[in-house]
Amino acid sequence: MNKTLKQSAQNILIGLLNQCTPGQQNIFKRMYCHTDLTASIEDAVMRMDESKMDHAISQCERTVENNKLEHIGPLGGRFYINSNGNKEYFKSKGNLRRIIQEIQNFE
Repeated sequence: MNKTLKQSAQNILIGLLNQCTPGQQNIFKRMYCHTDLTASIEDAVMRMDESKMDHAISQCERTVENNKLEHIGPLGGRFYINSNGNKEYFKSKGNLRRIIQEIQNFE
């Protein structure tokens, strides 16, 4: 992999992992840096095999997206945080695409 692309991929991955929970970060380390689970996220990313970076980025993107969507509200209702910072509950699965689009526009 080109050195510039590798550095860009590492920066993207570190940014995504910083949006993950500590538990999710530990899972990442077990998957991609299992020889040293005490390493920081930055060190784990720098040490990982570059051939696995594309897949790791895809996994982390899905995890970050799910973290934004998968909140459990009162009575088991699912909600997300809308662009105004307020909770908005899912009314049906049909609204999911609209909600994802709103989140992507917000970012």
